[in-house]
Amino acid sequence: DISEMFDFDDDGDDDDGDDDAPFGDVGECSLVGDSYYKKTACGSDLWPGSDSGDDDDDDDDDDVCFSGDDTVTLESGLSTRLAELNVGDRILTANKAGVLRYSDVVFLPHETNNKPATFVEMTTSNGNKLRATKSHLIVTCSGVTAYAGSLTTGQCIRTATGDDLIETLATVRSTGIYTAVTKNDFLVVGGIVASPFAWNHDMVSAYYNLHRLAYDFLPSFLHSHALLKANALLGSLATGVFVALAGKNVV
Repeated sequence: DISEMFDFDDDGDDDDGDDDAPFGDVGECSLVGDSYYKKTACGSDLWPGSDSGDDDDDDDDDDVCFSGDDTVTLESGLSTRLAELNVGDRILTANKAGVLRYSDVVFLPHETNNKPATFVEMTTSNGNKLRATKSHLIVTCSGVTAYAGSLTTGQCIRTATGDDLIETLATVRSTGIYTAVTKNDFLVVGGIVASPFAWNHDMVSAYYNLHRLAYDFLPSFLHSHALLKANALLGSLATGVFVALAGKNVV
């Protein structure tokens, strides 16, 4: 029983008392390949070269997120696919201190889609499983985040039931790219603790603080198609700035 192994904080609010915890650091990450670091965040389905909600046969290296078939745990104890998640659902998450709690879904950056993508499929020795694109961030046992594409078999990662070892890694093709923004820092997807985002967790999460605020005061705005379009523009600009500052060559 998860609740017996971890302390839960059910208030749904961010816990800012653990800012010195190592989560969000990408110290273990390393560049893998040379062509897929095209986006700063998993938090937008609407980047240059992709269409909202439509099937798209363009280069799927442009997309970073989880598979729509990945599952999260609702507060009821039931599991649901990311593709079926709704704003307002309360799902299992983790904060920077590693404490699990159920937290509100405040924004779904991806509209319904069948976007083809290449995922890293990982399973652990205790049966946890998720699919994420290569630059998506997974929380390791040392507390830092690492790109899914940089992980190796036998590596220790955080899960809902404690530290666990990666048993298998495979590259798979699937359709549908999804993530969710909650009031908490990290998601628990397929039992594995992961950032909702790619490349740089803290920077992108800071941007989505605007959406967390809107959820409390202007919830109807979060369902706006215009907001998704604005996400596309801001995401594109932020990516260009981050790449320039980081000195990376994006191809």
